[in-house]
Amino acid sequence: MHCSSLLFLVGGGRDPRYPPNKVIFWNEALGKEVAELEFREKVRGLACRRGWLAVALRRRVVAFEIGESVKRYGEWDTYDNSRGGPRCHLLTQGIA
Repeated sequence: MHCSSLLFLVGGGRDPRYPPNKVIFWNEALGKEVAELEFREKVRGLACRRGWLAVALRRRVVAFEIGESVKRYGEWDTYDNSRGGPRCHLLTQGIA
């Protein structure tokens, strides 16, 4: 996000600190976790742009508006999305 100390983290790798079905909101200025989103399936990808977060799952993309609170904006079905990147990119281009 532009001019923000907020990072979005997803677990993965050999010894993950966070589970792969959660998005952790980490505030670097505070040095701690400030929020989290939990899904019933593995997060395939993330994209963020100026107050928006798009989360790609296997067969859907979920968009959130990020401000003082996190608000679910919408959800769109997609075809099998094993990697998650491209549909997230297109979604964030259309929202903001």
